[in-house]
Amino acid sequence: MVQFLVAEGAKNAKKNAVLHKAALCGSLVIIQFLVATGTNIEVTNNDTNTVLHWAVESGNLKIVEFLVTKGANVDAKNKYGDTISHTAVIYSRWDIIQYLVTKGANINATNNYGNTVLHLAVESGNLEMVEFLVTKGANVEAINEYGTAVLHCAVESGNFEMVEFLVNKGANLDIGNGNSGTVLHLAVESSNLEMVEFLLTKGANVNAINEDGTTVLHWAAESGNLEIVEFLVNKGANVDAINKDGTTVLHWAAESGSLDIVKFLVNKGANVDAINEDGISILHWAAYSGNLKVAEFLVTTGANVDAADIEGNTVLYWAVLYSHWDIVEFLVINGASIDTINEDGNTVLHLVDKFGNLEVVGFLDAKNKVNVTNEGRNIVLHYFK
Repeated sequence: MVQFLVAEGAKNAKKNAVLHKAALCGSLVIIQFLVATGTNIEVTNNDTNTVLHWAVESGNLKIVEFLVTKGANVDAKNKYGDTISHTAVIYSRWDIIQYLVTKGANINATNNYGNTVLHLAVESGNLEMVEFLVTKGANVEAINEYGTAVLHCAVESGNFEMVEFLVNKGANLDIGNGNSGTVLHLAVESSNLEMVEFLLTKGANVNAINEDGTTVLHWAAESGNLEIVEFLVNKGANVDAINKDGTTVLHWAAESGSLDIVKFLVNKGANVDAINEDGISILHWAAYSGNLKVAEFLVTTGANVDAADIEGNTVLYWAVLYSHWDIVEFLVINGASIDTINEDGNTVLHLVDKFGNLEVVGFLDAKNKVNVTNEGRNIVLHYFK
C-alpha cells in the first residue's frame, strides 16, 4: 500500500504528503522506506510545513535526527514564518531544541510576527530552555513586530525568576513597547510589587513614559494599588507628571475612585486644580466617574467647584451629563453655579430636563432663575410644561 501511495504521489485535501503523515505518526520505518525510494524530504503542505516541522511536532527525536542526516533544512519556515526551532518550542520539545542547536539551527530567526525562538520560550515559562538558548547566543534584547521585547513577555507572565535571569543577562530595562510602555509599566499594571521593586533596584526609570507620555505612576494610580503608588513616589516618581494630553496622575486616581490614592497624592503636593489640554479638571473626572467620596475630598482641599472645560461645561454639567445625581446635589450644596452657560448656550437645567429627572429639575429650579435661554431661544419654563 505504501509503495502504491508513493507511486501515486498521494496527498490529502490539505496537501499533506505520505511523508508528513509518517512523520506525525512517528513511523521511522516508513520514513526510511520513503526516503530510500527518492521521496523529497523538503516537500511542504498548504501551510508550507516541511516533514521536519511535523516530525518535531510529533516529538520523535529519532525521526528528526534521521531527516537532518538526510539533509533536511533545520531553518525551514512555514507560511507563518515559524522555523523548525520555533515549532520545537511551541510543542515543548526540549530535547529536540537541544539537538537542533547542535546542528546549527538559527535560534535568532524570526517568524512573521517578529518573534524569536526566545520570545516563545519565555512565554512558555520554561526557564531551563531559556537559559540554554541564551547560553547558545539567543538575543535577550530581541523585539518583535509589535515592539515587544523578550523581557516584556517575561514580565507579563509574572515569572520573577525568568525576569531576574534576563535582566542579569543584560536585557534593556527601559525599552518601550508603544502604549504598553516599559517593563516597569507592565509590572505596575499587574500590581506585582516584588517585580516593581526588583526592576527599580536594577535601574529601571521610575519616571519612564509610554508612547502617550503616560508615566508608570499614572498606571499605578489607575490600578488602585496604594502600596505601589507609595513605593514609586518614595523612589522619586513625579506626582504632577502629565501625559501628552496634559492629564495628571491625580486625574487618573480620581477616575479610578481610589480615595486613599487621591489623598496620598494630594498630601504629596499634587495640584488639585490641575487641568488637561481640554480644560478638564480633577473634579471633572471625579464627577464623570461618579466617585462622590473623591469629589467631597477634592472640594474640601480647595478644588474649584465651578471649573469649566474648554467647551464651557462645568463640573456640575458633567455630573448631570453622566447622571450622578448624588454628586449633583453635593456640588450645588457646596456652591456650584447653576447659571453657567456653555458654548452651546445650555445650562445645567436644560440638560437635566433633557434626562427627564423631575426631582432634580425641581431641586435645581428652586435654586435658580428659570428664564435662561439657549441658542435656540428655548425657555427653560417651556421644558417644564
